Amino acid sequence: MRDTAKAFGEGPAASIYAGFADLVSIGTCIAEWHAAVVAATSDADRFLRAAKEKASIWLKEYAGREHLLALGEIAANVSSVSTSDDGKAVLSKLAKQPLPLGIFASHPKERPIFDGDHRSVGKEKPKLAVAFVEFTIDGRPVADIQHMAPNVTHDLELHIRISRWPEKAERLVLTPLSVESATLYQLPTFKVSAPSGDPPFTFSVRERAVFSVPQSFFSRPLEFKYGAEFQPLSVEQPVEVVGQRTLRLESVDWQRNPQTGYANIDQRILRIRDELRRWPTVSQDERAICLKLLVNLAKHVGQAVQDNVFPGVWSEGQFQIEVRKALRNDPSIGSALQEHPRSAGGIGDLMFQGVPIELKVETNRTLALEDCKKFIKQTTSYAVGNGKRIGILCVLDTSPKVNPPFPMEEGIGILFREADGYVLPVVTILIQGNLTPPSHFSR
Repeated sequence: MRDTAKAFGEGPAASIYAGFADLVSIGTCIAEWHAAVVAATSDADRFLRAAKEKASIWLKEYAGREHLLALGEIAANVSSVSTSDDGKAVLSKLAKQPLPLGIFASHPKERPIFDGDHRSVGKEKPKLAVAFVEFTIDGRPVADIQHMAPNVTHDLELHIRISRWPEKAERLVLTPLSVESATLYQLPTFKVSAPSGDPPFTFSVRERAVFSVPQSFFSRPLEFKYGAEFQPLSVEQPVEVVGQRTLRLESVDWQRNPQTGYANIDQRILRIRDELRRWPTVSQDERAICLKLLVNLAKHVGQAVQDNVFPGVWSEGQFQIEVRKALRNDPSIGSALQEHPRSAGGIGDLMFQGVPIELKVETNRTLALEDCKKFIKQTTSYAVGNGKRIGILCVLDTSPKVNPPFPMEEGIGILFREADGYVLPVVTILIQGNLTPPSHFSR
């Protein structure tokens, strides 16, 4: 939109398209605010504050221009946004705003360059941009959420590309920005000295990073954005920053704070936790309840494969006694666990703080995780009956085994029920029982 505005030269359409482009940027902040509120992220209101401040600047910059009155009304409405409906109303007006078919300038005016008393027409310089190509930690590319051991020094390496180097600039400084307390981390400020040769320039810089304290398993990752500026500050500014410059880091100590005692299962639980955080209909409380149950039940997955704690054929009643005992032994669950709760006109197996725990036993054929989909309708019925948007399904497979067990963490995941325009996630735990002794496979 801004490039289009430039193509209109100095006509009225230029300012209309430029003003509309700025309003789209403001609308993006409103959309990010709504998404952050729904996801229950920390300091979600920072996006709304940014939108209102940008709208205030917009009204001052474009004040007094009659051909921008319609856009001005949209900008003025931003200051009164306090609910999601208010934000949607602003975005709806913006989406319906007509734009003129302007006339493009045949000869856009070029900006003259003054050098002492000499006046010459210069060519427009390419954009001054820094592109963040890749972050690596200890030699590995950074994932969407990167886990780092606390109180351990890590190598943080950054690969960047610079479109051109401003005249008289001595260095480029890349600084981490965050709302997190500075006492929790020590992230480096990268400095790049002036290069020689012709642009574009590519650099790799490496520094040390340390997290001071470990995070709780249930806490959100720490988020950082890197900003860029050339020094001294008197040289050409600002710098357009592009690429992936956001780091989402978690300070996790698996040695001191394991969840299940099985590293691969802990990693799988982390991925499930991160996926649930992105699921808009699951509240923060429901997610915490679900993860508490998942950590407890996932221990059975590891123990069952390691020690064959479910030998022979089991009934569903026997399995329920075993699961109930394990959950009640967890001090954070204890007496709050309900057995045979009524919901949706039926009687469930177990329930904790409204989240149903449906138990099933398979004795005829060996199951994979995807095969458990046939049980999730019953689980989601109990969940909806309790006003919840998530449930737990725990399946014990005691069918005769003709093959060795599959990796234990592959029996844990999220299955979904899609019906009538909505989707309900069901955290599913598949326990392998009635295992064949390894020595039998050598006969």
